[in-house]
Amino acid sequence: METVSPGLKCAQEAPPVTALPAQRLSRVCAVLGPSIFLQVISSSLLFAERPKLARAALGSTAKAARALAWMESGGALLETVCNPVSGKASDVVGRRPFLPFAPLAACVMRMFVAIFANMHSLRLDKYVTTACDSMYFTVWRAAVADLAAGDTAEFTRCMGLLGTFAGIAQIIGPITGDALRRVAGSVRGTRVCFAAAAALSLANCLWLASRFEETLCHKERSGSPARLWTLLLRDATPLSFARCVAQSSQLARLFVAVGLQTVTEGRNIGAVNYLLMKDDYGWDDSMVAKLFSGLGLCLIAGGLLVKRSIATFGLRGHTTVSNTFNAVACLFWGGAGEIAKVTGVSTPWTMALALLFATPGMRKRDGLEGLIMRLGSYHGLGRGFISGALMNWRAAFNIVAPLALGHAYAWGVSREHRAPYVPFLACAGALIVSEACVQTLTDSELHLGNGGDSPVTSAVSSASVRAGA
Repeated sequence: METVSPGLKCAQEAPPVTALPAQRLSRVCAVLGPSIFLQVISSSLLFAERPKLARAALGSTAKAARALAWMESGGALLETVCNPVSGKASDVVGRRPFLPFAPLAACVMRMFVAIFANMHSLRLDKYVTTACDSMYFTVWRAAVADLAAGDTAEFTRCMGLLGTFAGIAQIIGPITGDALRRVAGSVRGTRVCFAAAAALSLANCLWLASRFEETLCHKERSGSPARLWTLLLRDATPLSFARCVAQSSQLARLFVAVGLQTVTEGRNIGAVNYLLMKDDYGWDDSMVAKLFSGLGLCLIAGGLLVKRSIATFGLRGHTTVSNTFNAVACLFWGGAGEIAKVTGVSTPWTMALALLFATPGMRKRDGLEGLIMRLGSYHGLGRGFISGALMNWRAAFNIVAPLALGHAYAWGVSREHRAPYVPFLACAGALIVSEACVQTLTDSELHLGNGGDSPVTSAVSSASVRAGA
């Protein structure tokens, strides 16, 4: 008799999608939403502070771009150690013990910068908070997957809903940071912003410690806590994603597609964005703050559109629309200066158009990540492990992308080239290649139904036939 993988067995025994624990999922989202808001606003308060502090300390825009790129890559390198540990450990002991740790670490690091305000404290803050933020997202995404019970469409909708909280924080954070700088003055502005961010991180830590309920029941945990260190040494390696990729060619291609989507994220291009608008487009901090708040509006609108997008286009179509619009937004974003030279249209108008195109692309990863979480669980992998492996895979791109984009920008702004749009062309190209990877997969390979968003049934049914043979 042919054996059935543990994940497929769980899928066979799982209740139908109509029996989703909707109330528990709603309660958990009601806790995670404010937590994500606090996590994001504590970072978006500092949208201008890191580039400003680096440029003041190093004396030039090009040097600041390179230094910030190395900081981002260093933080991503630390992620490759922390992500698999947090994911696997949360599969063993549960999600609740790990969530408050990231905001607590962020509180301590940001207070260091508020006190010392130099490049050493800035580097330490960036390295630690980047790694801990990644652990935070690894665990809360696994918590949502626990309660979504294998329904990719429901998982994607929840991720979109939680993304609206991040969008609200993205709106409020830059404006609040700009107001704090005006009140505190140019000398103390950086210290005040970092102190405010530390206070918000502390509030997030206390909120999670008191309100978050465990989502992983004991029978679904992967091993005994007494064997935690043995399990971590076996599974929690920097190359944990290799175990997922090796399961099937479908998972491998989905991982590649998500990695290329990661290139365009704010953490990889954010510092270049700020320097581009300040030095190439001639914007002041107030205009930059308004644009970053506009990104928050796009994030809210994108999250609210997810349900309609999936219902209309299916998971595959939703990803295609998101990638396409996001690629066009990158071209407008980086080419606003060239458009102004040719047509006379001012850069703020072109950037507003870029925001409009960016809106449908704000949740571009959710569908693919939902498919990865579901297909991985059917191969018997724990959801925390898959989430950590996925974050580790993205971290690999986050090591390379900031360096590549930062050095591309430094090359582009040199006197010989004057082509600051080069990093944005690279981002658009990455999205096109990502979409090509998705298009190589058929609906049957992804076990999608006619609508492109139904639960996996063919894999389960075929396993049932083999088990009964």
